Amino acid sequence: DIDITRYFTQGVIGDVLLTEVLTGINKKYLGTELSAEYKYNASWSFSAVASIGQFTYDNNPQLLTYDVDNLYRDLGNAYIKNNKIAGTPQHAYSIGAKYQSPKFWWAGISANYFMHNYANFAYLLRTQSFVDSAPFQPNADEVRDLLQQEKFDGQFMLNLNMGKSFRFGDYFLTIYGAINNALNNRNYITSGFEQARLTDYVAFRDDKTSGSPIFGARYWFDMGATYYLTVSLKF
Repeated sequence: DIDITRYFTQGVIGDVLLTEVLTGINKKYLGTELSAEYKYNASWSFSAVASIGQFTYDNNPQLLTYDVDNLYRDLGNAYIKNNKIAGTPQHAYSIGAKYQSPKFWWAGISANYFMHNYANFAYLLRTQSFVDSAPFQPNADEVRDLLQQEKFDGQFMLNLNMGKSFRFGDYFLTIYGAINNALNNRNYITSGFEQARLTDYVAFRDDKTSGSPIFGARYWFDMGATYYLTVSLKF
């Protein structure tokens, strides 16, 4: 695989608008999905679902860069092996219940928990060139702590739905409504990324450990409670 990113950076290769090419990427996807459903009677049913995965980078691919002056650089390997692939929770669990009325209406509820979601990380910060930009030999534990991939907190989400069907002669009217994230959890970070604005070791370290970094990670949050209403007519 190849990944191409573009951004402005200040540090190991100067102050430049950079195009970064990570080439020869190997990824490993391991996981399993389990589900079960129990029908208590004609009206009530219950379900449980679990998705458990481990999605990681499986090698240390090569990092190439070039800037607006078409100056190419080979920065060697980006040491990302065993880092987590970002963009989705790697563990997800759900339990639900549904009631089906003999009078043609139904209602359901599901409780969901998402875990092991990670921020995307900057490749250039994981090269030897970045570490060598320090005017001293950085402590290995300090480097490890600075470049630890961020893991988001697990989050709970409750979803509700309800519907009813009506018959008018040969016509069928169905009304369906749903509330996702009914508890309005706005702490759920759906994705995020580590900035590579500062690629000088000392500048990056000082900014990150300042307590209020200027170029800290950027996040996207779930929009909170959302509501849906669908009306359909069949004839």
